[in-house]
Amino acid sequence: MRIGFLTDLHYRSAVPGTSAIARRECRRMGEVLEKALGALVATGADLVICAGDCVDTEDDPRALEDVAQLKERFAACGLPWLVVPGNHDPPPEAFYRVAPRPPRRSRVGDCELLTFGDDPFDQQIQLATRSDADLAWLREALTTPAPGVALTVVIQHCTLFPEHTGPGYRHTYANDAAIRAVLEASSRPVLALSGHDHRGSPLSTHRGVRYLTGRALCEYPYPFALLHTEGAQVRVEERAVAPGETA
Repeated sequence: MRIGFLTDLHYRSAVPGTSAIARRECRRMGEVLEKALGALVATGADLVICAGDCVDTEDDPRALEDVAQLKERFAACGLPWLVVPGNHDPPPEAFYRVAPRPPRRSRVGDCELLTFGDDPFDQQIQLATRSDADLAWLREALTTPAPGVALTVVIQHCTLFPEHTGPGYRHTYANDAAIRAVLEASSRPVLALSGHDHRGSPLSTHRGVRYLTGRALCEYPYPFALLHTEGAQVRVEERAVAPGETA
């Protein structure tokens, strides 16, 4: 399998202005996304996953117009795609009235996809939480026999690993340790994909589970990734829309 993976577009078009954080090049994202998707098509990707913060603001009514524009851009590339909303996106119930809601559980080739697009984000404490019901569902999904599945890919916006320590903005879940414990109790090969932390974190293994946090597409050099899977093995090929150029 070849899986395109990108995250944190912070796209603005219908919503005026741009981010107060200058390095987030929100108004370039239409052009950047088109180039990234074109590169994934050219490499023969089987699927594109976007891990949230698709648009840049959740509290402007025009944000849903931006979601609709992104939907058209993803659809136009011709590849199967799925997206989960992030904390900068409209709430899931509004977001998924515009973008297609992916199945909670699906299959592409020998990869099983478990998708979490409804984790509530508390703007007051700036943390998402996975509900007890969804943790129970995840535990059951990871213990249910899945003949022919070589790799289970768990998709969400907020970071699961590495665990946050020290001061600074916490990109992880309020209950990230509980989520990791469920993943790490599974006997299956599991890959957890996240966004949210714009710096990203390289593919790493912790207690038998592989974790990857994508770098933000909206920041130079506009990075994304192509994941190569062969059975349970995963190799990450880092790509960028503007490799080697001067910012």
